[in-house]
Amino acid sequence: MAKQPETGFTICRKGNKLIKGCESVGDSSRHVSMKICCHNGGVPVGTYHTHPQGRAEPSHQDIAEMKRLGLDLLCIEVPETKEAKCYILENRK
Repeated sequence: MAKQPETGFTICRKGNKLIKGCESVGDSSRHVSMKICCHNGGVPVGTYHTHPQGRAEPSHQDIAEMKRLGLDLLCIEVPETKEAKCYILENRK
């Protein structure tokens, strides 16, 4: 069976609500390269992405990317089990 690609989106804050921003899709051979953007005046605060056939825990690569981007909220879902977890990383620049 072919591995599912990672998918994800930017988590944006607009006022006191969290909303879905730009979506990204990887291919089955590598991680998703997240496009960080928000619509209609939202501000990026984090990302959501999948770990197909993996664990709902951040990888070292996930944490490094969040630090590089200065984003605090990281949510990960394993599509096969529907397990999802969110982490607050406190990476503000």
